[in-house]
Formats: sequence, C-alpha cells, structure tokens
Amino acid sequence: MTAIDRYTVAFKWKVPNEEVIRDAMQSIGSLSSIEAHEAVEKWGDLDDWHHSIGTGPFILKEFIPAITRCWRRTPITGDMTNKSR
Repeated sequence: MTAIDRYTVAFKWKVPNEEVIRDAMQSIGSLSSIEAHEAVEKWGDLDDWHHSIGTGPFILKEFIPAITRCWRRTPITGDMTNKSR
C-alpha cells in the first residue's frame, strides 16, 4: 500500500486475481482502516464516534450502540461535477 498523494492510496498486488484481492480486502476490512494522521494526532483513538471521519452523503449525528444511529444529510453546495474544487 502506498500513499500517492493526500487523497489517494494505491494497492499493488502480486496476484492479478480479483477473487483473491476481494477476499483479502474483506478479511482485513473489519480489522483495519486508513486514517488521517491529522485526526489521530488531534484525537488519538478514533473509536469514539464523535471523531468519525468519512465521505459520503450523510453525517453521523447520534450513535447508541445496539440501539440507534441517526444520520443527517451532508450539505452539498455547488456543482458536484466541478473538478476545480
């Protein structure tokens, strides 16, 4: 695994078999994650849901384990096809 730039991580596999790669990624997916070093430096342990970081259409607003998760829509401004941002 290599950090190409601030927003890109590249995986280079010796085995060009998509099933092997998928199985490998699924097996480590629940055990590891890619975390921003700035977040780790600021908050330390990122297991606290208040410090969750991600991308996507929703933001985690409230989380009570085994009871509820409350999400709110991420405010989207401007043209999402604009690559200059």
